[in-house]
Amino acid sequence: ERAKEFWTTRVGFDVVQALGPRAPEGAAIGTADRIIDPGGDLNEHFADADAVISTAGYNSILELAITTTPALLMAIARSYDDQAERAVTWGPLLGLTYRDDERPAAAAWLVRMLEHRLRRPAIDIGPSGAALAARKILELRR
Repeated sequence: ERAKEFWTTRVGFDVVQALGPRAPEGAAIGTADRIIDPGGDLNEHFADADAVISTAGYNSILELAITTTPALLMAIARSYDDQAERAVTWGPLLGLTYRDDERPAAAAWLVRMLEHRLRRPAIDIGPSGAALAARKILELRR
């Protein structure tokens, strides 16, 4: 009930949906205030957000981990991916794992994050492998 009140009476936040070029036709949600194509800057949008609702894709998880932004993880069921396992593993670290049978609890959690602008500690996922990968690629040219 508290979540319903929050969504219908509170102002001061925007719902921004990030859709990349591979998003399927009709993926836009009608209640979003804005739809953006974040390109390669999704991590910056994650860091600037008060809260994020995200799928549990590998890249999204890692980009969320290095921010302090609380995240509600919603796994997409696919036969070729392990999003459900990833959401369960990372949900407690990044915020919460969404479960259909716990929808009121997820809504209440999201309201608490937005009302109080709560943050969480960033997670050290180790050094970037970008420089090493670039060196290895350049070595292939020789």
